[in-house]
Amino acid sequence: MFRAPAARDPAGVVLRLPALERIAWPLLAPAPAVLLWRAAGRREPAVLVGLAPAAAGDAALLVPGRAAFAAGTAASSACNAPA
Repeated sequence: MFRAPAARDPAGVVLRLPALERIAWPLLAPAPAVLLWRAAGRREPAVLVGLAPAAAGDAALLVPGRAAFAAGTAASSACNAPA
């Protein structure tokens, strides 16, 4: 699950395929949540709450422009805020 987007993101950069990078990059944050869910056999709401802003931030940072950069930075920072 995690290996596919993790391999596709650098491949998109190296091969200069922005579409591949744009598809793979936002999947890197939710992939650990899915792996944890499968391994533990239950959902971990705290992990999902923490990774949701990371995925949103990653997606926003792929959009050009200052507003998207600000939104992406804010969302990524939210997942690193102390609880």
